[in-house]
Parts: sequence; structure tokens; C-alpha cells
Amino acid sequence: MKNPQPHSLRSLPTLAAVATLATAAGFLLHSSGTAGPEHVGDSTRELSRAFRDVARDISPSVVSVLAVHETPDSAMRGRALDSREGLGELWRFFDDDERSGQPFGQPLPPGQGTGVIVDADGILATNNHVVAGAHRIEVTLQDGRRLPAKVLGTDPETDLALLRVEAKGLPAAKLGDSTLLEPGDWVVAVGNPFGLDHTVTVGVVSAIGRSGLGIANPSYTDFIQTDAAINPGNSGGPLLNLDGEVIGINTAIRSSNGGSDGISFAIPSATLKRVLPQLVADGRVSRGWLGVTLQPLTDELARSFGAEGKRGTLISQVLGNTPASEAGLRAGDIVLSVGGKSAGSPRELSAEIAAFGPDTRVELEVLREGETVVVTVALGERPASDALVQRPMGRESERDGYGLRLTELPEALLRAEGLSGGALVREVEPGSPADKAGLRPGDVLLSVGSHELDSPEEGARLLRESDSSARLLVRAHDGSTRWVFLARGAGE
Repeated sequence: MKNPQPHSLRSLPTLAAVATLATAAGFLLHSSGTAGPEHVGDSTRELSRAFRDVARDISPSVVSVLAVHETPDSAMRGRALDSREGLGELWRFFDDDERSGQPFGQPLPPGQGTGVIVDADGILATNNHVVAGAHRIEVTLQDGRRLPAKVLGTDPETDLALLRVEAKGLPAAKLGDSTLLEPGDWVVAVGNPFGLDHTVTVGVVSAIGRSGLGIANPSYTDFIQTDAAINPGNSGGPLLNLDGEVIGINTAIRSSNGGSDGISFAIPSATLKRVLPQLVADGRVSRGWLGVTLQPLTDELARSFGAEGKRGTLISQVLGNTPASEAGLRAGDIVLSVGGKSAGSPRELSAEIAAFGPDTRVELEVLREGETVVVTVALGERPASDALVQRPMGRESERDGYGLRLTELPEALLRAEGLSGGALVREVEPGSPADKAGLRPGDVLLSVGSHELDSPEEGARLLRESDSSARLLVRAHDGSTRWVFLARGAGE
């Protein structure tokens, strides 16, 4: 990693933080009627001492992580196109700017991140995206020692990884309780932005429970949002409370230019505590799995399913040869609870299922056609990923009263998807009820109400015959399956 040039240093976030503290100090001085440094307010001195103590105590536990990749195609570019495409302005901040344009097959300049010692016997925590695909990893301790590191375990679902170095008696950080955090709490970040080791920045917790950011899997972790200045190279470093406890692992920033815009995200320590034992023991995390596609139970869908006033999660698809199919779960079932715990949202249900682990038998309370039933499921292990099939367009066919034009499904698509019937959405009229509900060309209409479709003609007929609304089961063009509620006049 080359030393940063002076013009590349982004001073605004630091100046903003200093200005904030100066403003606070100025208020205290003004309120006391004194402007001399000898009369600085006691509370300001205490806050300064707290920041200083946290930085001093944690610094020996913070390490620099150098990840070397064999070739450009094997590298995880934390700030390159493969990450940006999924994150928009949310960037993981692994410092690897020098990799751009590297010829194929040539060794890459090393990328630099941060880690924190979590066990005195040589176990360090960092981000998975810092070390993924690395050919060689080296960590530098505060005392200057450089040690080779091996990946002990990774969990891409939470973007966490553990490294091991051959050393004993290391200064391990204490993991705090992130569930106690509240917006407004002071936090301290320590890391190696732009190769500047053990840089300390401070800020507050801006929000907790952030999800749906496009980073990690929202079913298995949420995020702490902070305004502490975070920059490339901070990935994998600790976020701390004023007791000096690690309450988060810094992982991403929202940025328009790659530097800090005052919006940063950290994985809560509660998530790290949850996956750490499995990563140490097995090198991976096993999670329970049902084999269903879920969606929120909106008010409109609840009414159409006769579930008004109920809090639950709607099953939109049951995959074949899965624990869910073997247990008899069906599309249209509404899961109210799992193992006695609420299942009020897809994220809540997925997290509860994952926490049980594979091979566990759990009871689901399910609302099915107005009746409450209990279904016992022997959970499987969640696959690493699910393949999505892109859909070819079909020829134009039927028209209905909701703004949909349907056509028959090509045989190749039926075979690829394992479908026995349905109708392909050929066109969606702009401003129509179907358009307002989010239907798009390439979606597959599987059923209208409880009627599974055999042809586009049948689908168009059922839609025309529906009174003022219709409930559709739709396989979206991205491979997901969901229930959609259409109301005539929703597009008017």
C-alpha cells in the first residue's frame, strides 16, 4: 500500500467532528461566562478523557490486515464495480484503489483493512469482504510485529470472518452488548483509513436496526448507523462504546466519492457473538432452513386471506423437495409464530428459523384458509445461494381488465422452472392496477385466487370475471414468488 498523497486526504469529516466538539465546548464556556482554557468545563474534560481512554485501551487490540490476491479475477474489490453495482452509494471500504486496471494474471497490490483481536490465543475478527479470495494475509500488531494469518472461518451472510495468527497472550478486546445501544450514544471508531494506522474518530449512534441496505443478508443481521468518520481501510475495525467495549464491526459507508459522508454502518456485536462459536469450531455457520419464499402480510392481502388483524408472514412459494414441502406447508399459508415466537415479518421468521439450526424439529402456528393449524417441520440446512432463472419473452396474447396482457409459457421455461402451468405477462398497461401493484413483463402468473392456471386464456377469463379485486400468485422475473392484490380503480 503506497503512502497516501497529501491531496488524497479527506479532511472535511475530521474537521466536521472537531467543529462539533468545539461547538459543544464553546457552549459550555459561554454559559460559564469565561473564555480562557483554564476554565474549560468539567464535562468537556470528562468527555475528552473518555475518548482518550477508549482509544488508548483498544489500540493494542486493533490490527492492520493486508490481503494479497493472486490475480484480479480472484480479488474481492471492496470499492470496485462488483460491489458498487449492488450497493449504489453504499460502499464497503476495503482500501484497494491500486487494483484498478491490473493486467489479468499479474499479482495485485495488497488491499488493506482492519481487524480486532477477540481471543488472546490469536483469533481476530474482520469483514469477510476484506479477506475473501485472498492468496496471502498478513496482520500488523500495534507493537510492529508482522504475522502471517490464516482464515479460521467466514460467514458471507453477515460479512464476518475470523483470522488466526500463531501468537499467545495477545490483548483481546471485550465484546459489549450492542442491544443496549440507543440513538445519540457516543461511539468511537479505530482503524487504518488510507493506511493511517490506529486512526481514532468519534461520533454518535445515528440509528439502530438498519436493514435492507444491500449488504450482507438482512435476515441474519441488521446494522448500527453512525456519523463517526469512516473511510477506506476501516473495514473490519471496531466500533466502541465509552466503556471501551466493541459494540460493532465497521463494514460499509454511504458515499458519493469514496470518503466519509457521515453515514457509516457497523455489524452489531450481538451478531458477532452469535456466529463466533460456529466459526471457531467449524469454520462456517450452519442455519436452519424451511425452503419457502416469504413476503409481508399487507392489510390488503390479510383481508383477501381472511386474516384481518393478524400479524404474520405470508408464504408465497414452497420449493420442491424441501423441509417445507415435506411438512405439507402451502403457498398461501400465513405463519403466525415459530417455536412460540412471533413471526410478524419475513425477516423475523427467517431469523428465528436460522437460529434453530439444521435438523431441529420446530412447530409453526399457521393460518390456513381461516383455520389455525400447527405444522411440525424438520429443518434442513440453508443452501449457500439460490440460482435465479432469467425468463425469455413470449408472444402477445390475451387482455384482461387489470392492465395485463398474457401469453403462453414457452416449454423451455416450464421445464427450467419445474412449472406445470401458468401465464406469462407480456405487457403491463402504464398506470393500470397491475402497474401500480408492481407487475412487470416477464412475470409469470401462477394462480388467480385459489385457481391454478393452465393457460393465459384461463387467467384472462378469471380476471375479467372477478368483481372489484383479485389476488394473484406471481413468479417475478427475478425468480422470487409473491402474492399480489389488485383492485380495479387502483390505477385510476
